[in-house]
Amino acid sequence: MTQSDRGTRNASMIRLYAQGLGYRAIAERFGMSFQNVQQTLKKYGVESRPAGRVPKSAKMVHVPATCIGNG
Repeated sequence: MTQSDRGTRNASMIRLYAQGLGYRAIAERFGMSFQNVQQTLKKYGVESRPAGRVPKSAKMVHVPATCIGNG
């Protein structure tokens, strides 16, 4: 995965988390571990929500297949 691909993936992860998806749901979409998602978001300064809390404004979004890696 190139640095550009990683940047696109990380931006998508941040966007999905901000829209209400949890670490596990994001991890499943990208074929990553829960911990990897958590560490990546923390690295970019995203504050963790309390467990089970989804913002009222959260919406499910479609992530293009080009954002989802094969490994």
